[in-house]
Amino acid sequence: MSEFTACEGLGVAVLLPCRDQATTIESVVRGFRGALPDARIYVFDENSSDDTARQARKAGARVLRGPSHAPNHAPNQAVWRMFADIDADIYLLAAGDGSCDPADASSLINALLTERVDMVVGTSAALGGCGADEMRHGGGVFDLYRRFFGTGFSARTSIYRALSRRFVKSFPPVSEGLSPQTELSLHASELMVPVASLSLDGGQSASERKPAENVRHAMGEVATFLRVMQIARPLPLFGVAGLLLGLLGLLTALPALADGDSVQAGAVLSASAFVLAGISLSCGLILESLRRSRLEQKRILFLSVPALPIQ
Repeated sequence: MSEFTACEGLGVAVLLPCRDQATTIESVVRGFRGALPDARIYVFDENSSDDTARQARKAGARVLRGPSHAPNHAPNQAVWRMFADIDADIYLLAAGDGSCDPADASSLINALLTERVDMVVGTSAALGGCGADEMRHGGGVFDLYRRFFGTGFSARTSIYRALSRRFVKSFPPVSEGLSPQTELSLHASELMVPVASLSLDGGQSASERKPAENVRHAMGEVATFLRVMQIARPLPLFGVAGLLLGLLGLLTALPALADGDSVQAGAVLSASAFVLAGISLSCGLILESLRRSRLEQKRILFLSVPALPIQ
């Protein structure tokens, strides 16, 4: 029997973006149908080459299709399209590959209502995200995320989420190259809305990666962090770049002034560094102004949508 009792009278939509998952989508849809009998289940078929859409319809889901001219795999577009086209009070975002256990759906939704938050992220070793202890001692990129965006960003890798209507309807397709999970966490951080994290496996630790996998993972995390900083904190990012270039110009200018024979070469390098530093700082100021304007519009849109009723 479903434990889904905290949101009687509220419309719930289960969103399943998927591509080439014909082998799993039917069981996933049936699982959510059993866990949330009154919910509407939508499958967004991202131009699958197999019969994912047919299997989803067979299981009773409503199928949306991506445009034929879209990239082969555009999860951001799929999520935004579902957010734009589907109306509900509560949205449950999950994967169609079977990694999200439908039995946890009611727990995520009940937490969304009882905790009075706008997003609840389900974390586990399989889904991603980290617990509080890992967040405190994770170091590296996790510390940078925590410093700039708060602890809620620690669970950005998990797609299994319960979302409020006002959070979904104020979510814009703002960037390329970021996963939907990262964009959702970024959206919550920018709006400063309350977010909760729910451990779905008792806080078990993920398996250890091989050294080569650790290197690739670290490089990917750094690239993602720089992309997020460019979108959400452009002034600190370009300001630091400008500062480093300014220091480089200063360091190259000092030897040139001390040695008259190398004045011309040193002056050219130093002047180039100072010019690039100025350009970097100017880019940061312009992007920061655009970010604040966009953020103000997002907050107005967020507040224009009614919040969920108090349960």
